Amino acid sequence: MNIDVLNFWTGKDTRHFFQPAVCNCNNELLMVVQEFSGIGDTYGPVEYCVSKDQAKSWSQLEVIPALATTDLGGGFSEGVADARPFYHEQTDTTIIIGCTSLYGAHGNVDNGLSESIENFRTVPVYSIRDSKGNFSCRKELSHPFFEDYKDWRVAATQISILPNGELIIPVYYLSDPIKPLASVITLKARYDGSDIVVEQVSKPFHSNVGRGIMEPSVINFDGLFYLTIRAEDGSGYVTTSTDGLNWQELSAWKFDDGQKLSTSTTQQHWVELDSKLYLVYTREDESNFDVMRWRAPLFIAEVDPKNKCIIKSSEQVALPLVRKHNIAYIMGNFHVSNTSKNSCIISDAPIWLEITKGAVAQDDRITDYESYVSLALVSV
Repeated sequence: MNIDVLNFWTGKDTRHFFQPAVCNCNNELLMVVQEFSGIGDTYGPVEYCVSKDQAKSWSQLEVIPALATTDLGGGFSEGVADARPFYHEQTDTTIIIGCTSLYGAHGNVDNGLSESIENFRTVPVYSIRDSKGNFSCRKELSHPFFEDYKDWRVAATQISILPNGELIIPVYYLSDPIKPLASVITLKARYDGSDIVVEQVSKPFHSNVGRGIMEPSVINFDGLFYLTIRAEDGSGYVTTSTDGLNWQELSAWKFDDGQKLSTSTTQQHWVELDSKLYLVYTREDESNFDVMRWRAPLFIAEVDPKNKCIIKSSEQVALPLVRKHNIAYIMGNFHVSNTSKNSCIISDAPIWLEITKGAVAQDDRITDYESYVSLALVSV
């Protein structure tokens, strides 16, 4: 495996971005990205740029109008977070999908701050980019199952596009009416190049640990669907399905020697390279004992699909751990997408945070920060 790393928008005096995501759109690469505001989990509008030279250079950033930030009045605004692009070959269109997010004077209201706005719902929203590069208006994903829930998300995910053009979409939602506890479900939807229509919903997975389970990603590999899920109990979880709706029981990720994958509330993502299945993830390592949630470096390793475990000898660093003033740049809000059958791009925005501690965790404040976009070009 060969890994080349390209960095963009580096330096203190440039804009500081977060969670970039790249996809191969026929004859060009599309990147979506959002600017970090300096306040936790609060971002600018979804912007995009295009590369026609295999990610060596990128066009000027432009806002996707349908995924811009909207002023709600009273000091609140509605943003779109965790957006990811997916090229749909059957219709020659690209789906950019994320979720609405409520921002107040002190940041993301979902962070448990005291601010609120009546009847606000966090829901999946998307825009369609056609073959000429035009974006549709904002559209909202919907299904009767979610009508009673105020928070459900297609966020920081990977969807699966079936040969007939249908979609398997992983979702997480706040399933408990009293406490913020997330559950995971998958949807089967039809898509005609314009609208996503949900037709079937799986049974949910639940966890009572921490904030539950979230940020699921799915891939269709060798006739089976594989689902990986972020959790709050020191593990990540994996399961399989023949149809993307009826899943086996969850099992914690392990290496092929039986050792647990020790990871801390961070997403994992899939990629198929040269007919082999790979996982990209973060984990505890002797180099990152002082890094929040062990969120650097990013690792990639081959998966044994039959036994649903990681082949330890195949593990490589995809994006390295970098430090400034002995403080690590943290990662973990990343995306993985094929550029060919034998290559992919892993995209992340390592971010350096200087935090002034308060009397309690909610009083902590970011006093300085910087980030850059980092792309790992992987080929086998």
